[in-house]
Amino acid sequence: MYRTITSDNYRERKSSIYYGHCTPTEWAISDVNPFFYYLTFLSNSKKEKQVKSFKKLIEYCKTNPTVDDSSDYFETALNMLGNTLERMDRKSEAWNTYKRSIAYAPHNNAAYWHLFRLLGRHLYSGASEK
Repeated sequence: MYRTITSDNYRERKSSIYYGHCTPTEWAISDVNPFFYYLTFLSNSKKEKQVKSFKKLIEYCKTNPTVDDSSDYFETALNMLGNTLERMDRKSEAWNTYKRSIAYAPHNNAAYWHLFRLLGRHLYSGASEK
């Protein structure tokens, strides 16, 4: 999945391709800890294990890394937290989490896709009720 939304993102992504290979801007990259918490949340049917994983993911995302610290791929952790919030039907919190992700990393961020999808679901669910 490409994380490009705007023409600026496309130019940045296009300039990241060298010698026919893609650079990490093409991929969704995550630190292992939040990814583990996210997968644990998704794969467990036991509510208490899901809650435990969710709390660990929140605790990880409470950290506020500096903008220069891109090695932790913090925006991906925020996107996983946003998706977890969506699955818990906490859409307004998910929306704010995706916005925080974009504020942290405004280019080539999958959070734009998540926001557009949330907005579309909201608009189409309202249209079907009329």
